[in-house]
Amino acid sequence: PTTRAPSRTTAPRAPSAPRPRASNRQTVTEAAVKSVVRSVGTSLGRALIRGILGSLKR
Repeated sequence: PTTRAPSRTTAPRAPSAPRPRASNRQTVTEAAVKSVVRSVGTSLGRALIRGILGSLKR
């Protein structure tokens, strides 16, 4: 029973090992797209918040 536990943990790791690499590591283009989307999202969010707050103040 004790020898099966390590083998069970190592067996799923072998096939699932490549998958986390693909999900965790990004290509240069993926990283660039993510950064652009984040910057655009933050700028749009700020503009929306400014507009809403400005309309409420006025």
